Amino acid sequence: MALLTAIIVLATLAAMTSGRVPAVLALITALVAAGLIGIATPAQLFAGVSNGGVITIAAMLVIAKGVLATGVVSRVTFRLLAGVKTPVQTLVRLIPPVGLISSLINTTPIVAMLIPATKELQQRSGIPARSVLLPIAHATTLAGSMTLIGTSSNLIIAGMAESDGVKLSMFSFVPIAAPVAVIG
Repeated sequence: MALLTAIIVLATLAAMTSGRVPAVLALITALVAAGLIGIATPAQLFAGVSNGGVITIAAMLVIAKGVLATGVVSRVTFRLLAGVKTPVQTLVRLIPPVGLISSLINTTPIVAMLIPATKELQQRSGIPARSVLLPIAHATTLAGSMTLIGTSSNLIIAGMAESDGVKLSMFSFVPIAAPVAVIG
């Protein structure tokens, strides 16, 4: 069974990284294969989907897609980044508001919403999107780790802790995460 599991995991990773198959299709195929082979029961295979954190992340991504469709992110970032000439100037203008927002909204959709804006910035100003997105992703993770809903990992940890009887509040992570975010 361990060998079959390893083969399924490697095949799924290969399918996802190739880009030929949508990631969702590759993952669903892997789950079905694991279920048919008998690696795990359907309840075990879909246990992660019942985690409140996973459901919240999925909902946040849907909200992010809706916000992107409105064009508000492009308009705000266009005004915020007007006149920037270097990646450092871009980061100085983006990190404070993005950090604040990421402590209140899950970080994954924030970074997803900034992808089109940074591509537009690259076309307009010649500032490479990759030189902005990676530092922004790190900044959102650091600032987002301060709250329960700020990062995916906090949501998942809270879901696992709750099953053991540990209740985490919205700001349970602040005493440790705030100094780390400021230093980072």
